Amino acid sequence: MSSNYDKINDLRRLDPKRWKEFDGPRFLGLQRDEDTWLKEFFRIQLSPNVPPEVQAMFETSRGAMVYSWFYYPLATLGMEHCYRTLELAVRLRVGNAKPRDTFEKNLKVLFQRGILAAELETRWSAARSLRNMACHPTGRHLTDPGQALGQLNTTAELIGYLYPAIEVNQPQSFI
Repeated sequence: MSSNYDKINDLRRLDPKRWKEFDGPRFLGLQRDEDTWLKEFFRIQLSPNVPPEVQAMFETSRGAMVYSWFYYPLATLGMEHCYRTLELAVRLRVGNAKPRDTFEKNLKVLFQRGILAAELETRWSAARSLRNMACHPTGRHLTDPGQALGQLNTTAELIGYLYPAIEVNQPQSFI
């Protein structure tokens, strides 16, 4: 193992001379070439009608995950940011511009209003629990980039229930 690897923390040490090197001997389930890596993360998209604040947070999550190519722990940071992105998406969908109400309370409002279907309650409850664990950690946690990619996909899917794609009927041309 190289001297650039911290055995105690199980992390590659950041080094100004080697910071652009692939940090992926531990990556499982994802291709190791850059083009495939990028395609996997950029194939996941939000509907254009998602509020810009939510889109910006989603892109921050994706960016951290993409750059985990260079520093593995960024996958965890990106995954944890997905949970905060979901909380913002819920709050904005309820109509609360300020974070005075809890994630749980805002979710209850969406279920009561019928904006979210009852069969999604378990998934949203899990997202809320994961957000709480990420925001109130009890120790260090590292996520595999493949797991982070799965969470990015799940985040986009859950946001899609809040802001479904709007189909626009285009006028037919008779030319």
